[in-house]
Amino acid sequence: MATDNETTLIVTKNKKAMVEDCEKEKKGYTPPPPTTTTTMTIGLVGVMVALLLLSFVSDFNDNDNHNTQRVGGDGATTVGTAPVEVANLLRSSTAGGEIVVQDVSINDYYSGIDSSATDDTLKVALQKLVHKKRVFTYAEVWDALAAIDEFLPGYPCDPSDLTKIPDIYSGKCWSPRKNVQGGECGNYKKEGDCFNREHSWPKSWFGGFDAGHGAQTDLFELWPSDGYVNGLRANLPFGYVKEGTVTYTSTNGSKIGICKSDESVGRCFEIGDYLKGDLARGYFYLATAYYQVWDCCDEVGVDKSHMKNWMQNDMREWHANDPVDVTEQERNDEIYNNWQHNRNPFIDHPECVDQITYF
Repeated sequence: MATDNETTLIVTKNKKAMVEDCEKEKKGYTPPPPTTTTTMTIGLVGVMVALLLLSFVSDFNDNDNHNTQRVGGDGATTVGTAPVEVANLLRSSTAGGEIVVQDVSINDYYSGIDSSATDDTLKVALQKLVHKKRVFTYAEVWDALAAIDEFLPGYPCDPSDLTKIPDIYSGKCWSPRKNVQGGECGNYKKEGDCFNREHSWPKSWFGGFDAGHGAQTDLFELWPSDGYVNGLRANLPFGYVKEGTVTYTSTNGSKIGICKSDESVGRCFEIGDYLKGDLARGYFYLATAYYQVWDCCDEVGVDKSHMKNWMQNDMREWHANDPVDVTEQERNDEIYNNWQHNRNPFIDHPECVDQITYF
């Protein structure tokens, strides 16, 4: 979106090394600390070079600072931040004590977007950009999500098996495979029986699976969910639940009850606080990506791709109260680099939410 080069420095543990360490630890082996001054010197030089580069970056629109000073779900944390410009991300990884700085280019993804644009002008421009993507079959989605869902809060949920992933409705730990115990299935009687794939924006809201125009397998629309809780949610709208009306609370704090913002709507599904921003930014993406594409349906929370005012207000508050973190950025990177080849602009540039009056 900007032409200036901007960077963010992130230190994250190399996943391959992480898996190897876990396997060795099972056998009673503890990885030794670095023993040579050469390794540490190279590591320190890498950090100094990266920090020096940070002093030269330009600010995106003078207000694009992302607070990423948090520990991510895969053990990632930041040692310094700068405005995030997806055209140039400077990432670091640690393995055996050595710090290696890598330049990961994303080819000026937003270079054709006017950063001063607002409302429909910005929305249409972003729609044209993000709608250029790979469309998956439903079978292909499973391979993609097994990798993508490692970038969720709570991962790794089982240090002895790093293929397992957490879900968004109960926070329990699952095998990403089908038809195995603790994996994906369609039969459940309680939380923890099995998980399935949730369309966060219910399929019925855009006319069903075959009417999605690609949304039915959009990787920003699909999330791992506890099957039992997903069944309870059904197609309830996301939103705040009124205190004193809660009829169900899941293990991770998701709850069902009367909608706080508009009681006439009926019941809402309120996801756990630590995921509110992630799901809200997913909704802003969907409302933009399928703007003037969906021709159905008028529901309690949406009308085609538009969110109704009460829901939009709740989603804006979820977005503001749960800012983008490192794990969410890395999920966005994974989808773009290795799978769908488009990005969620509201993760890269959260300020765009305020630049669009009506989603």
